[in-house]
Amino acid sequence: MHPRLAHLRALWRRERAAVARRFAEARAETTVAERVARGEALKGVTVADMAPAPGGRTLLWLEGAHPQFRFKSGDPVRLWWTTPEAEDVVLGVMARRRKGQLGIMVSATVPDRIETGAFHVDRDDPQATFDRGDRAVALFGQAPDRSDMARLRDVFFGDSPVGHSDPGPLDIASTLNPDQARAVRLALGADPVALVHGPPGTGKTHTLVEIIRLAVARGERILACAMSNVATDHLARQLLAAGVDIIRLGHPVRVAPDLAARTLERLLDETYAGRLAREWMAEARSIRERALKRRAR
Repeated sequence: MHPRLAHLRALWRRERAAVARRFAEARAETTVAERVARGEALKGVTVADMAPAPGGRTLLWLEGAHPQFRFKSGDPVRLWWTTPEAEDVVLGVMARRRKGQLGIMVSATVPDRIETGAFHVDRDDPQATFDRGDRAVALFGQAPDRSDMARLRDVFFGDSPVGHSDPGPLDIASTLNPDQARAVRLALGADPVALVHGPPGTGKTHTLVEIIRLAVARGERILACAMSNVATDHLARQLLAAGVDIIRLGHPVRVAPDLAARTLERLLDETYAGRLAREWMAEARSIRERALKRRAR
């Protein structure tokens, strides 16, 4: 692995450990009642309803949620019974509220006990974010020589120069100024990477949208990313306005409501297979509920 990547991985893992330790210490140094009073936890909540969610997830609707609960959509949480550090905790993500109930989306198989009794909810550290970072650094460092990823790695670390060729005639939108149009030509002719830099308000997103629009028009497949879900949603809206057909990737609860129809999960759900899967999941849940009641008797 490249020395700079090894250093980045070490720093990333130190940050992960520090964040996890900070959350664990905050839970250990306070009681559940104290965290509830501060709006940082829920005590004694029960599941009022369950529903299948996109991507094989399950949406839990909780009763007993306190109005002062300060979590927002997308925040990671842990559901627990004995202690918040026990091995049987269930990890989830805050979804939304409805009529006094709180929605939490979980990815793991839901244990039976979650439907038959009360449990507690605490804030959790962003483990999924650190997992993705670990995988990204590993993939980048282990990329085979002469692969596209290895070429990017060499350019990023100054081991290889950036190439450029003439992109040919381009139908650049007239709404771009000369500097923005020049940036579009540079990006579409760069090999393998281009950097468009400018202070706030100079139209970088507008320029990026035009780069993507022209790249799609010439048959390329584009993965457009941003530093936050809010920024990604903003970019997605501008691409839609420019006539680009998009699919919004990411956790469903972190996508803006007006873009929910463009998520991969929603598009798949609208297919015949998606509708059939929902019917089967609803039937499975009904059978499971009957089995739990019979076992209880």
